[in-house]
Amino acid sequence: MAMKYIVFDVRGVDEPVLFPATFNHAWVAEGLKPLKPKSAGFVDLEEGRPVCSGRSEGLGLVSRGQRDSALITERLKGPDGT
Repeated sequence: MAMKYIVFDVRGVDEPVLFPATFNHAWVAEGLKPLKPKSAGFVDLEEGRPVCSGRSEGLGLVSRGQRDSALITERLKGPDGT
């Protein structure tokens, strides 16, 4: 099952937040104010890798596709790269 995500600008750095598909993008963004959302959509696993797509109608933002997928992949690897 796909999850939803929002990428926020945190002091000039893109940081993704993943959450259940039953949550509303706008609820999550509201809870993380004053962070500014930059992109949003859905994330699913394909062959074990995150793949981002879609949009958030509530936030009026679209997924940045491969860019967001790569960002989430990088963050899931952790600080040691594994």
